[in-house]
Amino acid sequence: MHTNTLHKQQQQQQQQQQQQQQQQQQQQQQQQTCTQNSLEYWRWPRVMGTYGTHGTKVFGRLVTEPNNDILHRSIMDTIAQSMNEAPNGVIVGTEEFDQVGPDALNNAIPAIKKLIRHLNLNNEDVTFVLNYRSPRLDQWVSIWKHEEGDFMDSTYEDFLCMSHNDPAERRRRFDMLGAQMNPLGAAQIFLEEGWKVKLIDMGGVENDDKDISHVIGCRVLLAGCIDGFLGSLGDELPRENAVEKPFDELNDEESGKMEQLFQNRDCGYQHSLKKWIDNGQMEIEYQDTLWKSCESGRQSYYTSLVGATEVLFNAFLSQLECKDNPHDLRDGITMDQALGNNNTIGHMVNGFVEAVLIPLVFLGGVGYVMMMMLKGKQQRRLDERGIAVVQAEMTPYPSSAFQDDHENEGGGDDDGDDDENDSDDDVEEVYKDPAKSEDDKDGE
Repeated sequence: MHTNTLHKQQQQQQQQQQQQQQQQQQQQQQQQTCTQNSLEYWRWPRVMGTYGTHGTKVFGRLVTEPNNDILHRSIMDTIAQSMNEAPNGVIVGTEEFDQVGPDALNNAIPAIKKLIRHLNLNNEDVTFVLNYRSPRLDQWVSIWKHEEGDFMDSTYEDFLCMSHNDPAERRRRFDMLGAQMNPLGAAQIFLEEGWKVKLIDMGGVENDDKDISHVIGCRVLLAGCIDGFLGSLGDELPRENAVEKPFDELNDEESGKMEQLFQNRDCGYQHSLKKWIDNGQMEIEYQDTLWKSCESGRQSYYTSLVGATEVLFNAFLSQLECKDNPHDLRDGITMDQALGNNNTIGHMVNGFVEAVLIPLVFLGGVGYVMMMMLKGKQQRRLDERGIAVVQAEMTPYPSSAFQDDHENEGGGDDDGDDDENDSDDDVEEVYKDPAKSEDDKDGE
């Protein structure tokens, strides 16, 4: 009797093991099918050079080398060939697509338009995918930590203080603040050109325990996914790409002020972007942190920060002692003034803003931009759609699942070339000049 019972238990265990194996095989088959469907219908072009395949950074040279016609032709012909082969379309991505607006060192728009013309696309067939990194301060600190050249090993204080009296470095800091750190500004300029925009709120992605690369694949390119991850690539998570530098010049309170000032500038775009969100030209994925801190009664103040990159620069500079590189901010603005504290705004930066009544328009950029180009037709059903996701370098760091085998591209290049109209009753003033106030009294 005991022997029979034991035999039945063994049979049951074997059956359970067989069922588990079958389930695992089915899941693997489902994942393989899902992955095939994910990768089949999109193309990430690979550009050939004289000595082999270029790395992924080559697309940025469309922007940084505007007169390199030979390289441009090679890149665009490769993209066109991939476009012809791909059922859905192609994906290209580069940090240099954030180079838009008055603070950008380069101008990405002519290169983008040139590519669109070469592919004979309509504006509505072009979508830009922008990452909104949150907390905002993390991106700014990351930009400093990844700085190269003379500032590769610099402290945060030297990074700002040594640029104040150096016109070239000061110009680069404005590019970082006004272009690289401004995805909403980039969104606005892309939308005004007639292109579509998908903005991904990284705070929402993190809160939902997702990875940016898989989010782009599942929510933007509508690929076949399992529980929010791309097929059998679900185990592929972000690679570490951090540079260890101590950010210890500021305490938590001052760091919080920096975060708030970035958020306040972002609030300045809420009203102007609304019309494109309402008509569907712009979509926000995983919205969580974006515009969460905006107050309805401060719209005019928020709008005044749009385009006021010099205000942000001076506000950040005012937080530092800069003992070895003193700065004179008598005509500038402090952090508290930039935040609109103590019921003040006015006299900013050599008279740039005397009061926050001047309408300012700024079109900036983002640390990383991905450009989708469709073939002007409906995408396939979910179980038939494809994906090709690229990897960002600085903001943020997507999954290694999508890294190219040929991504490493050295300093030398394979081809041998060098490579809103609000009422004014909510206006806040940020600064009141005591001398000016005395003059006003005397005039009375």
